[in-house]
Amino acid sequence: MDIKILPRETVIVAKNYQSLIDWYVDSLNFKIVYNNLDIKYCSLKTNSGIEIGIADMDSLGNKNYSKRIQNTVILQIATNDLEILFKKIKNNGGSILFGPSYDEGDKYWYGSVADSEGNEIWVIDENCP
Repeated sequence: MDIKILPRETVIVAKNYQSLIDWYVDSLNFKIVYNNLDIKYCSLKTNSGIEIGIADMDSLGNKNYSKRIQNTVILQIATNDLEILFKKIKNNGGSILFGPSYDEGDKYWYGSVADSEGNEIWVIDENCP
């Protein structure tokens, strides 16, 4: 089976989660597509199709997250098979930061990897809202 890599929104890590969401809505006419208050993650989209995600920095305090979490923009991709992709990343000099983990509420797999230079990439499966 070929591993599909699909585009997802760029993620912005926010110090002031709700204020940053409001700024994108008020200043650039983004509309909220999905807002998960449990994990403080909000997906936004413009009428022209630009998509971003905003994640709350405080909610990312898990010690397993990359030391580069001070970066405020994170690449996010979707795939049809996290397990196979994670093995491929590890075999090619990358690292697994956490996961694959399963979100029972929304029924999707997710995790985080780092490239060969330590840049974090969020990975989710195709079922993620």
